[in-house]
Amino acid sequence: MDMKLMTIFTRTPLHVGAGSSVGAIDLPVIRERHTRFPVIPGASIKGVLADLWNNEKHERVEDGVELFGSTDSNAASAGNLLIGEGKLLAFPVRSAKGCFAWITCPLALNRFCRDKGVKMETPQIEQEKVFLSKATEIAFGGNVVFEEYNLAKQGDIEED
Repeated sequence: MDMKLMTIFTRTPLHVGAGSSVGAIDLPVIRERHTRFPVIPGASIKGVLADLWNNEKHERVEDGVELFGSTDSNAASAGNLLIGEGKLLAFPVRSAKGCFAWITCPLALNRFCRDKGVKMETPQIEQEKVFLSKATEIAFGGNVVFEEYNLAKQGDIEED
């Protein structure tokens, strides 16, 4: 079985609703139960890809049925394409210097490495401190301000 990693980068807000109301919010964001991180269900991603496939002109219609399955009530099938959840890796936050910054955490980085099958050392981050990419220009001396949080710079991350 071949496994490929797909990157989803949104330029506008993405809201995958849970479909049920829990209080004041009409459609709460679907979240992982154990981390509370936002997640995109694999079925939603597969549905979008199937819709894109069906809107294109393809020589063999049966290729789409083989990949995505059939919704025909007489011969319903699941298809051969298996898609996992869309998991969060980095998240944009407002920065006092520059417009915004992409942030992540050791948990998200470790999970990404595990899913991709690579080894990477994640730094131990002290409370209220951050590591920055050497290419970034969002620090005021030794501090970074994200939203209303003033964090001290702990070190730099080496980039390949």
